[in-house]
Amino acid sequence: MPLKKLNPEKKEPPSTKPLLTKLLPTKNVFPVILFSGSDFPIALIVDSILYNRDLMVQALGSQFKLTNELVGATVLGDGQVVFILDPYTLSMDTKALLEREKIAKETEENK
Repeated sequence: MPLKKLNPEKKEPPSTKPLLTKLLPTKNVFPVILFSGSDFPIALIVDSILYNRDLMVQALGSQFKLTNELVGATVLGDGQVVFILDPYTLSMDTKALLEREKIAKETEENK
């Protein structure tokens, strides 16, 4: 299952290696959220999982038009703004990325 990292503080690109391959070299444990609602399930590495809540989602402004993965935002009780991700779009973007990498690798091998 492809693994996608969502930590904006780290500059490295999201990993497309399988989860076990990513975790075996180290003893670190990463909390993940599994999305399996599409034909291409993915696992997202998150910093932490705090709780499960029903939220009122507000649409994002026009400045977020180019970001397909974000579908809205909400304000938590402590005033913190939290963005809402679209798991289907994340899944399809990851699938497309893997397909492009596969084609590039095959093209390189055929040279």
